[in-house]
Amino acid sequence: MPDHPAVRLVADTRLRGVAGPLPVRTYWPAATRTAPMLVFLPADGIERADALCRAVCSSAGVVVLCVSYRKPLWPDGRCDAILATEWAADHARELDADPDRLLLAGEGVGAELAAAVASHARERGWPPLVHLAIDPSQLINSERKDMSKVISAHAVSVDGYITGRNPGPGRGLGEANMLFDWYFNGDTPSQTFDGFTLSEPSARLFDTLAGRVGAIVAGRNTYDDSDHFGGGSPHPTARLILLSHRPAPEITERQTLVTTGIEDAVAAARQAADGKDVGLMGGGVLASAMEAGLVDEVILHQVPILLGGGRPFFQTLPKHVHLRLVESIPAPGVTHLHYEVAR
Repeated sequence: MPDHPAVRLVADTRLRGVAGPLPVRTYWPAATRTAPMLVFLPADGIERADALCRAVCSSAGVVVLCVSYRKPLWPDGRCDAILATEWAADHARELDADPDRLLLAGEGVGAELAAAVASHARERGWPPLVHLAIDPSQLINSERKDMSKVISAHAVSVDGYITGRNPGPGRGLGEANMLFDWYFNGDTPSQTFDGFTLSEPSARLFDTLAGRVGAIVAGRNTYDDSDHFGGGSPHPTARLILLSHRPAPEITERQTLVTTGIEDAVAAARQAADGKDVGLMGGGVLASAMEAGLVDEVILHQVPILLGGGRPFFQTLPKHVHLRLVESIPAPGVTHLHYEVAR
């Protein structure tokens, strides 16, 4: 194991487990700002995983919670791993971690448990987490920003349109405002967007996704159709990166213009996102990012209507892109389809 700078703090805790105390060990990185949290399920106990946890914490800049689960794995270990992961989600802020950036990984038999916990979380719809199906040692010597994902979440009609006919400046989406009726058809206020009152299933997913995003890359059509987002961003806290090959004299100090291609736009967004995920807006941006192999997740908020025309979300791609369905959430007025891009 290579040498790494010392972590800021290590603390042992005993959680209230099903069959008695459940030991966990938490590692904090040197930086004091809020960091992602990695729930780590080791192959053979906390002590043998100590050097690896210190290295991952220091190098990747994440809070690491290492869990000492019981054996046999099924059902005892699985029960402990679920309990510890849910505890981490509940107490992330107390641990100087970001509850919207909860990661899960394991090694050896712990990797099997991690997959089971991730499946359980998807079935329940909580806690929101990202399952890292990799050897955690791959995080060593990685930059924290490299852990961010590139995601696209868009409201679409069943026939694949993101606008109606005749969209444009001053006309918005054209004849397609109903694609966003689900923003306001419930009684659960969004925790991120003021004025949005969604159904409970939609609000849970919507706010989880919104909390993950630290910057947004939008194409020129989206930018112009949205009246330049009023000089700001479509997201309350995420910076807007505009990808355009044409000058944009209307750009403001709260926006960044990139003219040199999707790779540079995503790189600029990752820098602005400061470890959070990068969102993509617009079919052209998504197609370019797909072609460059940059996209990790695609979320379709599918509204039950056939628009019959407009601007299509999916554009021509040079090859097939295989997707893996993570979850499908039916909700009033919309079905949320969450896919991972298969590598």
